[in-house]
Amino acid sequence: MKKVDREQILNGNLWTVILGLAVPIVINSFIQSMYNLTDTYWLGRLGTNEMAGITLVSPVQNLILNFGTGITTAGSVLISQYLGAKQDDDARDMLSHIFLCAMVFSIGCAAAVRICAGGICGWLGAEEEVFYNGKTYLEIVVLDMPFLYTINMYTAVRQSQGDTVRPMALNVTGVVINMLLDPLLIIVLQMGTAGAALATVASKIPCAVFAFVAIRSKKETVRLSYRDFHFHKQKLINIAKVGLPTAIGGSTMQFGFFAGYQECQSVWRYSGGGLRYRK
Repeated sequence: MKKVDREQILNGNLWTVILGLAVPIVINSFIQSMYNLTDTYWLGRLGTNEMAGITLVSPVQNLILNFGTGITTAGSVLISQYLGAKQDDDARDMLSHIFLCAMVFSIGCAAAVRICAGGICGWLGAEEEVFYNGKTYLEIVVLDMPFLYTINMYTAVRQSQGDTVRPMALNVTGVVINMLLDPLLIIVLQMGTAGAALATVASKIPCAVFAFVAIRSKKETVRLSYRDFHFHKQKLINIAKVGLPTAIGGSTMQFGFFAGYQECQSVWRYSGGGLRYRK
């Protein structure tokens, strides 16, 4: 697998271009799920309460990931449109708009979820140890949002230029770091769900630093720069038009999980059983 350049995209063999772009994206999507799978594997060795806690808040985490995917999609589509029209200055300006929107959203959303973590777990029906584990995991893991969205911006920039391989390699690096940190923090240091969440955050930081430096590089055709930057209303509208449908469409399953949790609570309360988890 290698980068598919602009000339190949515009004039090359269609099937070669599609496979060259699509295969790394598919692999990258699978790699993203490895963070939760790794956390689940190691927490499963501790007990059912830890497993139940992380499973309870997984839809919230996936909801955030889906909005990140929406922003990545908007970035890839809009930047590639400008590059295809050979409007490189507009492509750089679009990146600046999308990155700023992503940072404001990610920081604001992370703060809101962290503040409301207890209320979210209570609303989902958690009690006692499950409530503590879910709340602890959610409060820490949302801190990775600015780092995750920075990586998403790098992915958008590279994919818009036909490079789906380097974003995949960057995410592989993050997953490997997470796989090494999980047993250390969860088992050796006995940090439980807090260790799983810290491992996820810590694995994103070096990848985000690399991504930020890369999109700031003057060697790149599309790079992040706020020199003489001005907001353009139409660019913000375009970001919303492309990104929101993708984010909302990918989030419908997570809302289904929320509805399922609420239905389970209603059944338990009606039967007089209460919603409790035990080892």
